[in-house]
Amino acid sequence: MRKKSRIIIEENNVNIEKPGNYIVKAVVKLSNGREIQRRFNIKVQATELKVSLNSFKSDEKEVKKNENIVLDLDIKSSKNYVVVSTVSINGKEYPVYKANENTSSESTDIQKYKVKMNVGDESGKKDYKLNYVRMSDNSLINLDSSISIEVLKSEANIKNFKYESN
Repeated sequence: MRKKSRIIIEENNVNIEKPGNYIVKAVVKLSNGREIQRRFNIKVQATELKVSLNSFKSDEKEVKKNENIVLDLDIKSSKNYVVVSTVSINGKEYPVYKANENTSSESTDIQKYKVKMNVGDESGKKDYKLNYVRMSDNSLINLDSSISIEVLKSEANIKNFKYESN
């Protein structure tokens, strides 16, 4: 019976997420006991990051003054290891947090995020314009989407109410 040759990778520092040149060292153990070693140069090339906005919305259409709202973003990215770190809404950057991963989506490359913000103390229609997203590799992706939320007027308060029975 003849022994089979075996290939053993002794050195491998290839990072497919980072462009560059890497060395892989392989050793082949032959059936006669001899070893042959080879080093291979592996080049990882950069690929373009493509990001698109699937949706930008809020479950709330009407809120009271000074309430917090949560805006939902569904972002599609060509690189699942490059994620959204902040978003710019109305010219101000806000941190994002990942939405519940238990929601089902048609595609695994859609990342779900939430942004929490306060509507302020002015009543009336407020427009929220998504300007860009900042990705974890620090790239800025310009997006143009808007939503509107109605901030309700304060309800009238009655102070010092007195009731007399005649």
